[in-house]
Amino acid sequence: MKASSTYALGGLLALGGAALLFHQHLDHQNTMDIVNLQHRFMALTSLFIAGSAMADGIARTTSWIRPFLLPSGLMLLGVQLVMNE
Repeated sequence: MKASSTYALGGLLALGGAALLFHQHLDHQNTMDIVNLQHRFMALTSLFIAGSAMADGIARTTSWIRPFLLPSGLMLLGVQLVMNE
């Protein structure tokens, strides 16, 4: 993938993570503290996925851990989604 495409993908993923981080449930603001906490964890995981995607696409050096960052972030997000009710 080209570097410009990698930056565009990473930016789009980071935008989704930031939107999840800063949104609020206005109709249930006080009663949904656990949901807001879960969304914070999912947002941080999404930002990790965005950074991993960018690092994977623009890396100029080899690392043994880099190929595992993006899949592990996606698996972590999947586990978080499964554990939410």
